[in-house]
Amino acid sequence: MLQPIMHILNTKQIILASGSPRRKQILQNIGMKFDVVPSTFEENLNKSEFAHPSDYVIENARLKTLAVAEHFSKQQNILPDLIIGADTVVAMDNKIYEKPKDQSDAFSMLSQFSGRSHMVYTGIVLIMPASLTGGTLPDDKQFKVIKFFESTEVIMTKMSPEIINSYINTGEPMDKAGGYGIQGIGGTLVEAIKGDYFNVMGFPLHRFSRELSLLYSGHHKRTLSAIGCYPVFIVTLSAIAVLKLQFVFSGEYLQRGTVERFGIYNILKWLLVLKRKRWRGLE
Repeated sequence: MLQPIMHILNTKQIILASGSPRRKQILQNIGMKFDVVPSTFEENLNKSEFAHPSDYVIENARLKTLAVAEHFSKQQNILPDLIIGADTVVAMDNKIYEKPKDQSDAFSMLSQFSGRSHMVYTGIVLIMPASLTGGTLPDDKQFKVIKFFESTEVIMTKMSPEIINSYINTGEPMDKAGGYGIQGIGGTLVEAIKGDYFNVMGFPLHRFSRELSLLYSGHHKRTLSAIGCYPVFIVTLSAIAVLKLQFVFSGEYLQRGTVERFGIYNILKWLLVLKRKRWRGLE
């Protein structure tokens, strides 16, 4: 989905505002070029203040990404072309589960998930210079923000205490929301999913690609359209200049000029027809 605009993206300074090795891997796998600058935002929001887990992950992702944007604004006095931030949580029975605090917490999480389904929510925030169309402007008017989330239902198998403890002893659950990693050993505990697999890993790849494609494809079309206007504009100005000069003269030259004006008129008409065809092709 991103291949038609990958040549544009690869000319941009793109920052991933996350230290997650899984998010880094997902973006590297599609050929995107970027640098990693982990956010310094402390994830200490009060979960009870949010009506839905999706609201929580979007706000967490927004604050993470803003922290990196402000770092660039203050330290380098310039904003990268695109900063990508994300936050992922697991939710079940109106309760939000993040990374387990310790092995006991991991055991409690997995025991609750056993034989049941739960939801994985990932909030994505894209921050870019205010000159790029799309998104909403913060109060300081320095840059634009695009926010969205994706959800995936995960159905877990029934797990005995022995299975849970054996999995915890691998160490895999400790740095993952919900206490398991679907892309690793934890995948053996998952019966099925409904939605984006990569969202469970921590980055909704399809939704991200769709949003980025809409953003940069539209920008690219507008740029092409603007550039395409210049030949017609220049020829038109030249024709007007010639006509004005010809009216200065009289007699035979003026008559010859009339024929020349006719030629210029037909050329302009032909160029405008081509321009309309190009516009239709860009729509």
